[in-house]
Amino acid sequence: FVTVIFQSFDIICNKILRRNNISSFESEMLSEIINVLIINTTNKTKKMNLMMEKVQSFNKLEQIKLVLSNSLKGILDAFYDAKLYELETQELISLILSLFIDSFQRTQIINEIKSVRETQLDAL
Repeated sequence: FVTVIFQSFDIICNKILRRNNISSFESEMLSEIINVLIINTTNKTKKMNLMMEKVQSFNKLEQIKLVLSNSLKGILDAFYDAKLYELETQELISLILSLFIDSFQRTQIINEIKSVRETQLDAL
């Protein structure tokens, strides 16, 4: 049962990350759906003594919801607060590109995310 749920989370994450364009309405709807999934899963797994914060697909789904429901500034703040660690650089950028219209601010934030992540990789 639990494995099926986590596989479903992976599928949902991948489907959202493959989108080329996500409207404001779609973003709100997806956020609400993800929120319900997160709440229901958390409630059910607590009864089973499972620690959801250790499950990658659960964390990734939460982080996608965070991006879907935030402004560019909110996303950048979450990025610097290390709240988007499960999203690979290209996944995060792709999501930003699909959510926001082409603008100087969007380009600037994408470049900043790339720069920080590249610096982190160089430090390893």
